[in-house]
Order: sequence, then C-alpha cells, then structure tokens
Amino acid sequence: MPESGPNASIDAMPGRDPADVDSGRVPPRPTDAGGDRKLDSGMRPQAGSDASEAGKPMPGAEDAAVGEPTSVPRLPPVTSVTMDGPFTTTVDASTGPGRAALVVRPTMLGADGLKHPIFIWGPGRGTQVRDYETLMRRIASHGFVVYSEISRAADGTEMVAAMTWLMNENERSGSPYYQKLDESKIGVGGHSFGSNSAMTASSDPRVKAFIHTAGSGFRGAGKALNLKQPAAFICGEDDPTANVTDCRTDYMQTSSPVFFTIIAGEDHLSTPRVGVPLVVAWLRWHLGAESERKSMFIGTGCEFCTGVYTSQSKNW
Repeated sequence: MPESGPNASIDAMPGRDPADVDSGRVPPRPTDAGGDRKLDSGMRPQAGSDASEAGKPMPGAEDAAVGEPTSVPRLPPVTSVTMDGPFTTTVDASTGPGRAALVVRPTMLGADGLKHPIFIWGPGRGTQVRDYETLMRRIASHGFVVYSEISRAADGTEMVAAMTWLMNENERSGSPYYQKLDESKIGVGGHSFGSNSAMTASSDPRVKAFIHTAGSGFRGAGKALNLKQPAAFICGEDDPTANVTDCRTDYMQTSSPVFFTIIAGEDHLSTPRVGVPLVVAWLRWHLGAESERKSMFIGTGCEFCTGVYTSQSKNW
C-alpha cells in the first residue's frame, strides 16, 4: 500500500483521479482550472510531521548552522524535500489586509527564537486559494509562513500589500506573528496568472526569491527582464497554456540568476503539484540559508536536471 499521511512523499501519494486526466486542451475560457478540478489533486492534506511536537524544531537543529552565531536560529534540517517538514501547520482563513487571504503557517511560531521566512503564493485565474491548501501546507511544514490571495490583475498589488501587512503584524503586539517573522527573507511565486502577478511584485526590493510555476510572463512580453532576484521557472512539457516556448522565452530574457526546468509529461494543472519539491528546495536555499541546496539545481548531474527534468541555468 502506498505510504500516506503526514510523512508521505509526493511520489507515494495517490495519483490523480480519473476525472483529472490531462486533456491537452486549452481551457475554453481564461481560467486555470476548469470546473471542479483541484490544482493539488493527488496530494492529501498534511496533518503535520511526527518528527516534532507542536511545531518545535527537530532535535539537533541547533547543530545545523555550523559556523553561524547560535543567536540566529535556522530552519530545522530535513533529509528530503519530497515529504512534509517537521512543523505542524495551522490555517488562518479570511485574513490579511482585506480579510480575503488564506495563510498557512507553522502552528507554533517562533519556537526557540526562530524567525520564519515568508512566501507569498498567487493562485491561477479561475481558481480559489483553497485549491492550493495542500501545497501550502507542505511548504509551511518546512517552517515558512505562506500567504495566498486572489489577484484581480497581474500587477502584484495584492502581493505587495501582503508583504506590508505581514511586516506590520510582525510589529503589532497581540498578533500571532509578533516578532516571529524574518522580514529580510520574503519570496513570491504562483501558478499561471498568479505567477505573472508575482513576477510584477518581484520589483519590490523586499523580495529575495521568485518562483514561476506554469506561467509565461504574458507570453514573452518582457516582464522577465525586470527580475533582480534568483528566479526558478518550473514548466510542464504538455502545458498548452504556459507552453514550453513561452517559458523558454522568459528564461532567455532573464538577467538575474535563473534556473529553468521542463517536467516531462506534466500539464498546466499538474505542474504546481509535481513541482512542490523544487519549490521547497528553492525556498530552503534562498530564504533558509541552505546554500548546499545549490547543487540540487546547478551543475552537472544536479538532482533537478535529470530524469523527468530537462533543465538549464545561467548567471550563477
């Protein structure tokens, strides 16, 4: 029987429902999910990891930051990015500056003085934030505070407002985030339309990492030229909406350090789910100070460069 539950790997989780079989068709209207298709179908909600109690870092985490001051706690180490991390998670609904956001976060924030990195996720057009809840739980279980809100336009407005709101909450006594967030470690990303919104929001100097999932920068319109931070482009081979040609154009236009991969056999709706391990590893590298994860993306034989991944990188 496939492994499931808190520590199940993505590969071990049940496959897509027969109703979720890739059709290869472009949706009939400008949406990213037709009907009731769930973007994270095949990923069961995570209940937390047995590796920790009430969200506390795993034993030995204090040894992870060799050579770093002990006064600067880091994310607890993990052996795999394909499974839940050591934090149990909590969902805060109807939150944010307009009470329209969903936040998934470690249940116990600030354990042992840890300041949590922030990741802001943009849902695809025609989806709901709840469609990505399982994906968000996976990321939050690794110690990140994950914020998501529907974008009305791909101009990054909601994401920039989210950064400001979270920073204000970090300074507001009585807030669950009070002095528990690392304001210097903010990443943005999203799926399709939400990814384009994140690309625009990346012009905000507070953003330190960017992730483009099944997005196409308005079909090579030049938005990628504005990226200043490390960027990961995760695309599906069989995606007719954010097609490989458009994704490659964004990659070619990017002048910041960038990683670009095409995942074999994945389409517009499956790519965000299948790409979760890359998202977790990217965030742990760029927001979690785990520089050793560079070898997962860059260099001969890197983990995300072989098998189902056809990858390129530049400007490193």
